[in-house]
Amino acid sequence: NDGVEYMYVYIPDMDNHEITYVIGVASNERKSKGEVEKFQAGEVIEHQFSDGEKNAWDGKTKKVSAVRENERYGRQMCTFALIKDQNNHRMALVGADYSIDKIYSEIISDTVSKMLKVIMILAILFLALAFLIKKKVYDPIKFLFNNMKDYVSNKADDQRSFEPVNLGTNDEIQHLADYFNEMVVDIDHYADRVKVLAGEQ
Repeated sequence: NDGVEYMYVYIPDMDNHEITYVIGVASNERKSKGEVEKFQAGEVIEHQFSDGEKNAWDGKTKKVSAVRENERYGRQMCTFALIKDQNNHRMALVGADYSIDKIYSEIISDTVSKMLKVIMILAILFLALAFLIKKKVYDPIKFLFNNMKDYVSNKADDQRSFEPVNLGTNDEIQHLADYFNEMVVDIDHYADRVKVLAGEQ
């Protein structure tokens, strides 16, 4: 109910500071707490009019609200509107009391809920990004590094079992692997020439 606690219709008598009560409708929450006015239709009640009520009675649509606070209902925003008859004559005012505390509580709850959703989405995106980085960057570099280590170990043992590294990534890391493949070919070529020259001597 968007924080609406009570709606009511009354006929104001600004000169005598009185209102004639017509009807009121309370929210289910207020009814369940037994916090419902016991006014009868036609009952005349003394009343201090707020500026919001006066503006609404004058037919204005701005500054037709007032804040009031009491021990029974807490802080409330009261908004008023003018009721006219078919001849455009003023008949009564309708008022709606909104619980400010309840509205604040709902705003805070809604904000927290939205923030939690945003945090969850960001966490999912972060995990997806971390997985993508691992798959696209870390894993290929680790694979290339392991091939380099294997080549050096095999070279030390005078083995010639090197296979060119093909990451299939078509990016800078693949270019690095291509340079490594070319370097291995050059090293093997120079090593063979050194052996030949050493044999000739």
